[in-house]
Amino acid sequence: MSVWRRVPLGEVCFTTSGGTPSRKVPEYYVGDVPWVKSGDLNDGLLSKSTEYISHLGLKNSSAKIFPRGTVLIALYGATVGKLAILDIDAASNQAICGISVPEELDRNFLFYFLYTQRNYLVSQSTGGAQPNISQRIIRELLIPLPPLSEQRRIVDILDRAASIRALRRQAQDTARLIIPALFNKMFGDPATNPMEWPVKALGELLTACDYGTSEKASEDGRGVATIRMGNVTTDGYLKCNCPATPPHLPPIVIGRSG
Repeated sequence: MSVWRRVPLGEVCFTTSGGTPSRKVPEYYVGDVPWVKSGDLNDGLLSKSTEYISHLGLKNSSAKIFPRGTVLIALYGATVGKLAILDIDAASNQAICGISVPEELDRNFLFYFLYTQRNYLVSQSTGGAQPNISQRIIRELLIPLPPLSEQRRIVDILDRAASIRALRRQAQDTARLIIPALFNKMFGDPATNPMEWPVKALGELLTACDYGTSEKASEDGRGVATIRMGNVTTDGYLKCNCPATPPHLPPIVIGRSG
C-alpha cells in the first residue's frame, strides 16, 4: 500500500482574498461584475451572487476577478469554513479566500478535503463574536496528494455518495408532507377527533418517562455518547456531529482538468 505524501496547501495552491469597493461611491455598486460575499457560499457550485459591482469599483479597490473553477472559503464570522466552487468568473470581498488549483490537484478533491477540515478550521478561529481564520492557517493545512487518477476516483465515490444523500433528503422532505395527510385521512384530525376515538393523557400510556443526565458533555470523542437537544431534528432523526463526509452535497464536477 502506497503512502500519500502530505504537503502544506500553500505549496501547491495560490491563495488570495478579495476586497470591498467604497460604499460611499454608489457608482461602484451599479454594474455587472458578480461580487461574492461569504453569505453567498453554498457548499457547492456557485453560479450567481446577491450583489454586483462595476468595473470602476473593481479597479478602485482590492477586489479582483477569480476565474471559474476557483475554490472559495469563508474567513470571517458565522460562516467560517463555508465553501463554494465558482461556476462563473466573479470577484469577492475580503472575507473570502480564493484558492487557485494547479494541474496536479483535482479541485473537487480539494473541496472535499477542505470540507472535512471545517471543524478544525473553526477551532483555529479567533475573535470571539466575530471569529476569523487567516490565509496562513489555510496555507499551512497539510493536504494528502495521491496521484491525480486516485484523487478523481475518490471524488467519484464521494459524488455518488452525495447524490444518494440528496435523494434520501428529498424522500424525507416528501414524507414530511405526506405522512400528516395520511394520518388525518385514516384517523381524523387529532384536534377535533371526528371519529370519536377514546382520549387519554399520554402519561397514562407510558411505562417510563425520565430525564437524561445533567453532566456537561465533552466534544473530544471520549466517554459515553450524549444526545443533546441540537441532535434531534424536526424530521424525527438524530443528527450526529460527524464531519467526515458532506451531508447532502450535489455532485460538483467542473471538468476534469484539475
